[in-house]
Amino acid sequence: MLLKILKTGDKEKVKLYIDKLPEGKKYNVDVKLRREIRSFSQNRLYWLWLTCIMVETGNDKDWLHRFFGEKYLPVDQRLVFGKPINKPVSTHYIRHKTIQVLPRPDSAVCKL
Repeated sequence: MLLKILKTGDKEKVKLYIDKLPEGKKYNVDVKLRREIRSFSQNRLYWLWLTCIMVETGNDKDWLHRFFGEKYLPVDQRLVFGKPINKPVSTHYIRHKTIQVLPRPDSAVCKL
């Protein structure tokens, strides 16, 4: 059974459910932090903006994706085979930052 804690009071309901489980049996309990992800339409719009920027600047879309991720997202540095690797933490962070609004892809600014 999947139990979600989304609002105040849900945590107590989960505790009550666990307390009612029969003794003597084994259970797996998996707790994960809920993470919001971009919707399909948000992702399409994001890549369309990168295409507009690519046309204007001549930079590759994948390079621009990495560039903006490193510029605007916090970085989690980990050691992989003894070498430090920087990885952007999440897109959640960018929702809480004030950034310049990009033009609509169908505007005159974005000529594909």
